[in-house]
Order: sequence, then structure tokens, then C-alpha cells
Amino acid sequence: MADFEEALNETLKNEGVYSYHPDDRGGETYMGIARRFHPGWKGWQVIDLIKKNQSSGWTELDKKSIINRNLQDNEELQKHVKDFYYMEFWKPIRGDEILLQQIANKIFDLAVNVGIFPAVRFLQESLNMLNRNQKDYPDIKVDGKFGKQTLSTLRRHLQLSQYTSYGTDLLKMISAFQARYYIEIMRSHPEQRVFARGWMGRVWD
Repeated sequence: MADFEEALNETLKNEGVYSYHPDDRGGETYMGIARRFHPGWKGWQVIDLIKKNQSSGWTELDKKSIINRNLQDNEELQKHVKDFYYMEFWKPIRGDEILLQQIANKIFDLAVNVGIFPAVRFLQESLNMLNRNQKDYPDIKVDGKFGKQTLSTLRRHLQLSQYTSYGTDLLKMISAFQARYYIEIMRSHPEQRVFARGWMGRVWD
């Protein structure tokens, strides 16, 4: 079964530490947790206290590395990060029940980056596309909910060919849906093109 710690470590490589990009719709962000979308996260209390205790110039570029180190060294804050990701994303995608680590990593990273609903939809659509016109298994409902049918179908898919090409093909198909998702965002919101290289790197990582 997939390991949460490994999936989280892979995702955090993409998220960085502290950022406050003017074009980021999430606003102030720490390790991928956006304050605008998750204002009640307990970690913000710790971060605000650390910021308050810093010398003036919190937003100055030359002090960013010092502040990031203080955040990373705070054990309470790191616990809040792990608890948040486990409860908000790993449990809803049933990560502990996914047979292949690479697939769990991909779905988890997607859920963190684009949301659980679209991430699960990409998985469901990909499984339907790859079932060889339902010769391997029936189509499943594309509803963005990771229920028993989605889990059993995913397991069936991965059990075929002993995880070899089927697992790789599934990763590629999910990535194709992911790329299309980012492209549509950039078409509708041109200011988001500033994130294009990072997003495409995340697709094919």
C-alpha cells in the first residue's frame, strides 16, 4: 500500500516553503497551503507569531531565506503541515488503500494543486479511457468522488499486467488531463501564464 510520508515529501518539493506571489490566487502560501483558501489552518497562528518576532522588513527578499529557515525549524508548524495534508487530501483520496506508490503520489499531488474533485475526475476519466472499450472492466461514473467503485476499478487496472505498462499508461493519461486543465486556466486567465513552466514541470515530473 502507498505511504503518506513519501507522497507528501514528493508534493512538498513542488510547493516550496513560504511565498506571497501577487498573481497567486491563493495569496499568502506556506508549503502549498494557501491562506485565502484555508484561513482556519492552525499553522497560520504559528507563522504570524514568527513574522511578528522578526525584525522589520518581512517582505524583503534578502531576509526571505532567514524567515523560511525559522519556519522550517519550527516543529509545531511542521506537525500542522502534516496533519493538514493527511486529513484534507490523503484520506479523501484513500491514499492508504492505493496499491501503487507512483499513482498515489500523482493523485495526491494533483489533489493538493488543483483540488480533490478535479483530481479524482482525471483518475476516473483516465481509467475509462484505458479499459479497452470495457473489455478489462466497466466504465465508472465520473463524479469526482473517490468511492468504492473507483477504488476497486483502480485496483483492477493496476492488477493487470502486474503493474507494468498499465501503471505507466495511467500516469500518462492522468498527466494529459492535468496539462489540459492548466492550459484552460491560462487561456481564461492570461495572468496565470507566469506559472506555466512550473505547472508543466509538475505535469511531467
